[in-house]
Amino acid sequence: MGRSRRGARGDEEHVAGATTAGGEDGGSRLGLDAIDLAVVNAPSLCVVSGPLERLEALKQRLAAERDVECVVIPVCTAAHSRYLDPVLEEFSRGVHRMRLSPPRIPYVTNPTGTWVRPEEATDPRHWVRHFRQPVRFAEGLAEILREPDRVLLEV
Repeated sequence: MGRSRRGARGDEEHVAGATTAGGEDGGSRLGLDAIDLAVVNAPSLCVVSGPLERLEALKQRLAAERDVECVVIPVCTAAHSRYLDPVLEEFSRGVHRMRLSPPRIPYVTNPTGTWVRPEEATDPRHWVRHFRQPVRFAEGLAEILREPDRVLLEV
């Protein structure tokens, strides 16, 4: 789990955390509704975000009930979570002012884990979803690797 110094509003302390919660709905199955799924790195390796006390409770429950280890990772914001909701409208206005073009090089987009379509790449709402919704890294990687002999390069 990672700790942020301030939420998007700057008024609460929030954290984002890496956990092997056994799937995407691990937090909600445990009754911790204030925690958001931020990243799915693998089927059982996720990053969650929420208030520090809720994440500490999740960490303790996962250790006690499932023998799952959670690791605290310092972060500066609770990305891909409800804690960004107060700034989404302002972010959307900023993206609407930008000139968006269809991609010249295909890429997998985080909100869906699939190849971005030209109409998505040029839709400001897609970029708001990209900012707010969980990163589907595992799905995106699986999509890329469907074609054999791919070489992966992170930039």
